[in-house]
Amino acid sequence: MKKKIFIISFIAILICITSYTYYEYNIKNIKEDDIKLAININGTKVDEIPTTGIYTLESYSCDNGSTISWNKFENEIIFKSITTSNESCSINLVSDNSNYLVDMPLGSYVSYTGSNGCPTTEITGTGAAKSKDACSGKNANQNADTSNYTYGYCYSANYKFYTYGWRLAYTLDSDSDGTKEAYIVTAGSPECVAGTEDNSTSTIASLNAKAIKYCNEALAYGGTCQSKYTASNANTWAMNGKDYYNITEQWYGEGRRLYSYDTATENSSGTECYNVYSTKQCGYNSDIIDNGGYYWFGSAYNSSYTLYWYATNRNVRHNSGTGPYGARPVVHLKSTVRVVGGKGTMEEPFIIES
Repeated sequence: MKKKIFIISFIAILICITSYTYYEYNIKNIKEDDIKLAININGTKVDEIPTTGIYTLESYSCDNGSTISWNKFENEIIFKSITTSNESCSINLVSDNSNYLVDMPLGSYVSYTGSNGCPTTEITGTGAAKSKDACSGKNANQNADTSNYTYGYCYSANYKFYTYGWRLAYTLDSDSDGTKEAYIVTAGSPECVAGTEDNSTSTIASLNAKAIKYCNEALAYGGTCQSKYTASNANTWAMNGKDYYNITEQWYGEGRRLYSYDTATENSSGTECYNVYSTKQCGYNSDIIDNGGYYWFGSAYNSSYTLYWYATNRNVRHNSGTGPYGARPVVHLKSTVRVVGGKGTMEEPFIIES
């Protein structure tokens, strides 16, 4: 009986020990009530919690034993304490230069602006529409689209893009130097492109000629932009079968091909997704591929037909006609591109520099 009493008493003691109530705050203002904060950034005292830049929490101390953590993408202090008043903490932050874009989650939104001649004049409608903000990834017809949660369109106003801007599509070590580079793609289509009837070569050439205008030499791999598209040393092009393969491999664990005909722009292996319905591994219901609108791929079905995303059935199809469907430029970035701000969301994309 004594043994049972001892066990019960021991449990009661544990309950008493662990029954403190903790209070947790997310703090973005240095002048929060009842919490006094002294903040240093890189050894210099500041009067406000930083709203730009990326920092790491180096150290902290609190008079009454509170704990501090730091959300470097939200730029806020997470404060945890057993008291709600009269706490004083000293916090030391240091600049964090280790946030390379390649280490961010796939699909993150990125603040990027092309600078090689991309459109700056607005044209609306179902023809060759383009956004005046195309360089930063705003979609064709987006400025005229007043619907909630839709962002412009190509070909048909019944099939609108769900997203806009630029997104981290995949990463690769293209030059085998042990360091990966980031590849970004427009979330929707900043301009609509009319294809050439029964001529896939001409249609794809037109897509790539449009795409290279979204290059930015300060950020693009190799540090230069092409004036005329050449596949062998391109760092900007229209989204094609190889991009599709890399996205499906890195997002879903299995690389898929659009089709097998265009060996120059398709991977040499992988299950084909042409005319495949309702399959996640082919991009169905994933807004990096299944983004709500019609758009071209820079890959051919045969000499006459060009592959495209068929928004009606949400799968890969071919067309010999003109569309016009959306263009989706892909940009191969330098390995040195870092994230220096932002949250990686569509509304607050990562701010990058090299």
